[in-house]
Amino acid sequence: MRKQRTWKKSLAAFIAGGMLLTGTAYAAPVELTLDNAVDTALKNNPAIKVAESEKKMYDWDLKAKKAATGINITATHTDGWAYLNKSKRLSVYNKFDNKINLGWTAYSGGRLENDVKRAQINQKIYDWALTKSKYQIRYDVTGAYYDLLYRRADLNLQEESLQRVQRHLKNTTAQYNVGVVAKSDVLAVEVLVAGTEQKLVMAKNTYDVAMARLNSVMGMPLNTELAVANKMDYSEFKLSLDECIDKAIKNNPDIRQSVLRIDYADKTKAIAEGQRLPMINMGLSNSWNDNKFPGTSDSNLAAGITLTWSVFDSGRITADVRKAEAGVEMAREAQRQIVDADLLGVRQ
Repeated sequence: MRKQRTWKKSLAAFIAGGMLLTGTAYAAPVELTLDNAVDTALKNNPAIKVAESEKKMYDWDLKAKKAATGINITATHTDGWAYLNKSKRLSVYNKFDNKINLGWTAYSGGRLENDVKRAQINQKIYDWALTKSKYQIRYDVTGAYYDLLYRRADLNLQEESLQRVQRHLKNTTAQYNVGVVAKSDVLAVEVLVAGTEQKLVMAKNTYDVAMARLNSVMGMPLNTELAVANKMDYSEFKLSLDECIDKAIKNNPDIRQSVLRIDYADKTKAIAEGQRLPMINMGLSNSWNDNKFPGTSDSNLAAGITLTWSVFDSGRITADVRKAEAGVEMAREAQRQIVDADLLGVRQ
């Protein structure tokens, strides 16, 4: 816990102070473990923020679909002026109207209800999309973290190699000066030093790229200096192949989304079939009108029921149903393809 608090304080100090840095100034290295790197990425990575925004968007879409099944109230106010020329006499006519309408769809043939169910399914799909983004971030951070450790070890190795060949060059030069070795031996060692220096430059560049990659995944400035903890623990993986397959079927976001998309396609088909059924709307309104503002005299109350039924549409509804049926079949085949591919990945 103390190490975690220390890291968080260091990171907070970097973020606060980093905004004041110029292009040539650098903050102190941020020390972090793999868990710290994953936590930082889950908070800062744009992919997570995009997935969270998409989820919020479909949360509000569900609220909108539910609201469409409820009562709708509208209020209207109209001001009108007319200038009439009758028998060469000019007359002015004023009219002020106010109206309140209350409407409700009492029966929709299941169209509105299935639209709500589709929105609920979409909400679950994007819940899994957010989960998938988090899984991917963990995977990317882990790969970038251990790649940085590997590049750092390679950089240290190249630095040690350069020190060794430089010492060898120094000794060879000293032996040449006393006539023990030939000039060609010195030249050979100098070539070896030059080659090692080139390898060191390449290792340094590769290390810098690996650090920038980890910063990118974590959502931090690319030039942030990181000091990763060289700690790699081994823990035995005890699950059998059948247990891994069972977990993949239950928890793999792609598989869970593919199952939900079949349900979504089924509800789309139900909406298309619902067009063959009547729609019943109920309404209640009250209006006021007068030739004086604001027009609150002459109250008129009205109520009504409207039944709408498609008797003939030249085959449009049938086409919509066939299209939806094809969508269901496509979703089922896509689900089978995704399951096969993901379970093959588990076996590999």
